[in-house]
Amino acid sequence: MLKHINTTQYLTHTPLASVWREGDFIFIYANEDFNKNLNEENVHKHFDLIEEMTMGQKLPFVVDFSKIQPGLVDHKLRKIINDRYCKLSSCTSFYTRNFKVQFFTHLYFKLAPTRVPMKIFSSMDKAVAWASKEHHQQTFSWSL
Repeated sequence: MLKHINTTQYLTHTPLASVWREGDFIFIYANEDFNKNLNEENVHKHFDLIEEMTMGQKLPFVVDFSKIQPGLVDHKLRKIINDRYCKLSSCTSFYTRNFKVQFFTHLYFKLAPTRVPMKIFSSMDKAVAWASKEHHQQTFSWSL
């Protein structure tokens, strides 16, 4: 269930994260128990609420990776996550100050190219700036 904050901002909570929309951005802040709660049912709940929030638009996602522990996600779950992201996101930027998470996420993006642009940063400001630029470039190229 979405909680309406004002005309441009919505907030909801899933078993995986707090999620809110500000203007053209979807912000995702992972819960402490993200890794423990990461399963197929919770992933679908998470993306169902985000889908409601996007109202059919492909929007940029900004994801706080601070509480996510690097680990292996089984192939089936990874496919579900990737498929849902690709339907909802124009691009995704991640941020964390944890160098180990930055390194392995960057390496993953190099070894397994993504269907939508994704990049990891050390600060939220850099993540938002990149996502904004990437989204506007895509929006402009779609309108030509």
